[in-house]
This record gives sequence, C-alpha cells and structure tokens, in this order.
Amino acid sequence: LAVAAPMDVEESLAGYASHDASFQAAVAQVAFSVEWVVQLLASNLNAAAPWIARFLPSLLRLQELIPSELQFVALVSRKALIAAKYQPFLPLEIPKVLHALRGASQVELWPERAAALIFTQYFWFRHTLLLGRQGTREIVDMVLQRLEDEKLEVRELAAASLSGLVRGLREDAAAELRRKFLTRANEVFPTRGRRRRTREQLEGDSGTTNASSSSSSSSNLNSSVAVRHGTALALQALVLSSPYDV
Repeated sequence: LAVAAPMDVEESLAGYASHDASFQAAVAQVAFSVEWVVQLLASNLNAAAPWIARFLPSLLRLQELIPSELQFVALVSRKALIAAKYQPFLPLEIPKVLHALRGASQVELWPERAAALIFTQYFWFRHTLLLGRQGTREIVDMVLQRLEDEKLEVRELAAASLSGLVRGLREDAAAELRRKFLTRANEVFPTRGRRRRTREQLEGDSGTTNASSSSSSSSNLNSSVAVRHGTALALQALVLSSPYDV
C-alpha cells in the first residue's frame, strides 16, 4: 500500500532547508508515516487494526510537540488518533493496545497521559466483551491512578473516564468501587476535631522545622492536594454515573 505525501506536508517540509539532512529525513519519515495511518483509517480497511496497534504508542507521543516547526506533525497525529478511536481491534491486538495505553498513561508529558485517557474511553466502550474481567480491571486501575495525577486536566479526564466505566461495570465491581472511595473519603477528609489536632501538631512542630524540612513539607502538601482532589473527583464520578440512585 503506497500513499503519496499530501501537498501541505510537502510544503511544511520545505521549510527545513536550514536543518541538516538527517533531521530533514527523520521529520519526513515521521510525517509520512502519520499521514499513511490517516489514509489507512480513511480507507476503512479491515487490515488496519494490526497497524494501528503498532503505531498507537507513537501517535500518543506525537500529540504535543514543543518546537513550532513540528506543529504540523502534531496536527496530523491528532487527526490520526481521532480516527483511530473508532477502529475495531481483533482479540490479538487487545493486549498490544492495553500495553500502549498503560505506558502512555505513565509518561512525563501530560498531553500524552491525557490522550491515553481519551483513547481509553472509546477503546473500552467498543471492546468490553473482548477485554473481559482482567482487561477491564487493568483499565480501571489505570484510570484510578490518574485521579491523583499532578496535572489538573488529567485528573478531570480520569474522573470523566471513571464515570463512564462505572456505568458498564458489573454491579459487584461498581459497588466495590463505591465502598473503596467512601472509605478513602473518610480518611482523606477527616472530622473537624481530627483536623484541629493535626493543625495543632503542625503548629507545635513549626518551630523545629528548617529549610530542608520546609521543602519536603511543600512537596507533601502538593501531593495531598492531588490526593484530596482526586478523591473528590472520584465521588463526583460515582454520583454522575447513577445520579438517580444515590
């Protein structure tokens, strides 16, 4: 299958005259590969699934490119990922897609983590029967981990994903999630008296803290904010999953 590079890609590559030959060749190869994926998905070929499963890690990684001259590659990559969300996968491709999503959800760049969550929503909905209990459990665990992500946008996407997941889970699994987060909420949001004692302890220890412990406390505070917000978002997701049953 041969796909000609479109004119907009050729015009974008024309601006790389100032770069060395190896850089130009690498960008041209990436741009052509991503455009090939777009054309493959547009053709609705049944043979697209193995290629999409293979290219998925790269598509997720290319969602956000910092250099301005590479924005056209990111744009085509987003177009490819949007089309790939509706691609049905065969049972043999399911583990590969799960592996790609797990890896992308743990990378340093938050746009890639966010893209993995968005793709997961469609992937789970279209492949619930093929995923089975084990595959669904892996997706749920991945989403729950992102609820405490350091980036606000990722936490909110994780909450939206969780709300949809709970609606399709088995009743016993959904009930277990509710019990888990209700227990977690009681731990994260203590009673007023317990909070007052904690504050008094912190005030009593404030005179003995130094610069190193101050930076450590700041780090713990940021982590605590993410944990608390993630717990609140989880409760919100559970309510929105069945608002008339709460």
